[in-house]
Amino acid sequence: MRQPTSKISKWILAFLLPLTLSLQSCAKEPDMPEQNDTDLTQMHTESIVLGMGCFWGAEKRLSEVNGVVDVESGYAGGDDQNAGYQDVLGLERKIQMGRSTERNHSEVIKVTYNPDLVTLESILITFWESHNPTQGDRQGNDVGTNYRSVIYYQTDEERVIAKKPGILINLR
Repeated sequence: MRQPTSKISKWILAFLLPLTLSLQSCAKEPDMPEQNDTDLTQMHTESIVLGMGCFWGAEKRLSEVNGVVDVESGYAGGDDQNAGYQDVLGLERKIQMGRSTERNHSEVIKVTYNPDLVTLESILITFWESHNPTQGDRQGNDVGTNYRSVIYYQTDEERVIAKKPGILINLR
């Protein structure tokens, strides 16, 4: 025998469930802890720019590393000088349809850290543990060249550490 279903239950199933299931994983910026800007000016910091798919998830993961003092989302590595969110998405649609050969920006995070508390190698280990670079231009359900895996180093020392073969062996 079938149980009667309330009108509200039918409404929830008919409207809210499909809406919930259709939301993209990169659609909402996570709540991030407040940073005290005065603390940043009083300590020695270094930074590196990393891309590992959707920047909201990357920002959240790297901000949880002890010694990381700030994580900022943005775009890097593309041909457009002043690209914003809609520009990157629009260019990606053109690339996917074969209407553009421009290089799109990656969604990236600038990780600012205190090298007295955490090493760049530790940050890069978290970077590698937090995504799958073998997926090419995608991370999970997020597909496009803007979701590629990248490391933008600034110094030769950072380049050496980023390309260090043993860094992948140290993954937990």
